[in-house]
Order: sequence, then C-alpha cells, then structure tokens
Amino acid sequence: MSLVLPPRVRLRAARPSDASALQVLLALEGGAGLPPGSSLSRCRRFLREARAQARVRRAFHFVVEVRSTGRLAGWIALLEIDWDRREAEAGTWLAPQWRGRGVNSQAKRLLLDHAFATLGLERLRMYATPENIRSIHALENLGATRDGQSPALPAGIVPFSIWRDDDQVI
Repeated sequence: MSLVLPPRVRLRAARPSDASALQVLLALEGGAGLPPGSSLSRCRRFLREARAQARVRRAFHFVVEVRSTGRLAGWIALLEIDWDRREAEAGTWLAPQWRGRGVNSQAKRLLLDHAFATLGLERLRMYATPENIRSIHALENLGATRDGQSPALPAGIVPFSIWRDDDQVI
C-alpha cells in the first residue's frame, strides 16, 4: 500500500506584499530573474511586472510557500505561454536552504496540475544545466523527457518537455 501525503508547499500568485520576503531570499544568491542583493524597489518592480503579465495571460508567477510556516521558499512560473500551441515554459528558483528537500518536486507537480488541468495546456518546456544533477533527476522523476538540443538555446542548456498525457503527471 502506498501512502500519499499532502504537499508541504502551496503555490499562490505572487503579490506586492511578497517583495520584502523575496528580497531576503535573494540576499545571497540571485534567482527568479533577479540578481543577488536586489533592492526592495527592484523586487517590487518585478512583482508588478509579474501581475501585469498575468493580466494579459502571458505568464503566471507564483511564490512557493511552506504550508507549516507560511514562509516563502522560492518562486515558480509559467512563462512564454503560447495559447495557440497550448504550451509554456516553466521556470523555478528555490532559496538554497530549501533545495534537496523535495520542495522543488512538489512545487513542480502543483504547477503541472495547474497548467494541464486548469489552464488546458498540453506541453511544458523546462531547462537545466548539465551540472545541476538534482534538477535533471527531478525533471526525469516528473516524467519529463529530454528534447533535442536547439540552436536557439544557449550552449550547455539541457531542454526537457512534459506532455499533458504523460502517465507520470498529476
């Protein structure tokens, strides 16, 4: 018998009040498209831009929140949404203290569920660097398959895709 536990994290839309917490997470290491040590005003601008992208359904940005504490662990997003092709790119960044603890996999599963079940997307593209073995294993464990290298991608980026009808999803 297999026991399925509820996720330790939840995704919620990023909001302006997250700017301070996001700034703290980014203090030592950049992420979510922001450089390390980003100012509070830069974090606020990033969150305003995220909300604007959501209003026009171009991207959906979420914070990864730890259920037990309400603290932010990172950011995850659906980016470059192509509604005609029913596909998007997924981007994830976790603060170092949350890596290797299953948070990334849980957040990605929640994002996949939202992308496929709620938004009706058919394909998500995700990327990793060859040295990020944990990320590659997490993507493979979700059922993502490696795509062929594209000349449009920077050298050293490993592309993956996961499709709505893949058995491992959700």
